[in-house]
Amino acid sequence: MASASYGCLSLVIPAYREEKGIGQAIIEAEEALSLLNLSDYEILIIDDGSSDATFEAASQIASLYSHTKIIRHENNQGYGAALRTGFEAARFEFVAFTDADCQFYLEDLSNLLEAIKNSDIAAGYRFDRQDPKLRIFLSKGYNFLVHSLLGTGVRDCDCALKIFRKSALNKILPDAKNFFVNTEMFHKAACNDLVIKEVPVRHRLRYAGSSKVGWMEVPKTLKTLIPYCFSNHFFNSPEQTPPFKAWKKSERLAYFSGAMILLIFSALLFASSLRAPLLEPQEARYAEVPREMLLQNEWVVPLLHGKPYLDKPPLTYWAVMGLYQIFGIHDWAARLLPCFAGIASVFVLVFWGMNAKAHWEGLIAGFILCLTNRFIYLERMLAPDTLLCLWVTLGLCLGFLACNQKKIHLFCWLGFGICMGLGILTKGPVAIILLALPIALWTFVDQRAFKPGIKSWLVPITPRF
Repeated sequence: MASASYGCLSLVIPAYREEKGIGQAIIEAEEALSLLNLSDYEILIIDDGSSDATFEAASQIASLYSHTKIIRHENNQGYGAALRTGFEAARFEFVAFTDADCQFYLEDLSNLLEAIKNSDIAAGYRFDRQDPKLRIFLSKGYNFLVHSLLGTGVRDCDCALKIFRKSALNKILPDAKNFFVNTEMFHKAACNDLVIKEVPVRHRLRYAGSSKVGWMEVPKTLKTLIPYCFSNHFFNSPEQTPPFKAWKKSERLAYFSGAMILLIFSALLFASSLRAPLLEPQEARYAEVPREMLLQNEWVVPLLHGKPYLDKPPLTYWAVMGLYQIFGIHDWAARLLPCFAGIASVFVLVFWGMNAKAHWEGLIAGFILCLTNRFIYLERMLAPDTLLCLWVTLGLCLGFLACNQKKIHLFCWLGFGICMGLGILTKGPVAIILLALPIALWTFVDQRAFKPGIKSWLVPITPRF
């Protein structure tokens, strides 16, 4: 009795500058698939904008076979982009891919077809790899790294002999355009609880030409890996969190009760030191300078003992002068500045959480901040640090809200620039580092974020980004 057919198979072969070996790759693919027990098959050659005669050589050989089709990218888009083009063009229930370097024995597809009968993905792994020792070492290191960070769950992530069920493949189509494509697909497979079976496959030296994977691909892949981990693994997308309006009444009541408790707690915590004597010499100095400025009606140059005192920018002194005018010249009036700044810093986190669809996380962050020793110590003391903390926290919040979508939010970006300016007026240029550096690093590693350009950084209020 004849064995049951494996079904129909599409084989995708990406090719870039494989003029010398593409013909052999097509011949081997045609011979191997014709011998498999398949109902039907197709071979899709994806020429990724090769600058040599790859397309012409492939077309010449493909004309001899009815199952082979050539698809060409006008420009080089990358290995991952070529694979995706082939995956989307595949017509059959099973989709395989291999490289055009002829390093695999395609007869091993029969073992993969057996494995995929009870799985979503049949992944080959090279059990007698014929690559140079350095490349094998780098490959093992990379497999260990992505298995640890992303839980890919396979021993040979980049082995270029795999078969997917078409229904499963549609869930894990790659966005990466470079050699990160295999890692991305296996991570998506793990997130979708797809069943993966690993099968040993034979390996040999490439038929012709040279490998396109060199030392320069290592930093390129890491440059893709870090943002991918940040955006798709370490932190959930905001869309995965239900909106506040969808909460139950009891949940909203619990949240507002928590916010009220936080307000009372932070107010008692930071207001409890209002009547305490000012500490010498720091607090007394920061209270005396605005007192003398107010008495001398001097709003530009800070004064101490009648002489200019230029150790710090003037914003803290201006704020205390305003409090003196409202409440009178008292020690407790000066202490109102760190009290208000501490409470405001805590509730910036709550506001941040609400606008980032992380309501409970923002509330919890506020409570954690109120339990931080250094924060408690500084926010009960009259010093520029208290005001700087507020501007940095608010600036980071507004910077995040400005860039957390693909298009920048102009109002929030303007607020970010204002907070940076207020921070400079509070304690100098250190505010630029504390605000610009974290936002720049975050927008670099988070793929979902808007990437501010030079104009955005230099002129936050410009409407053209």
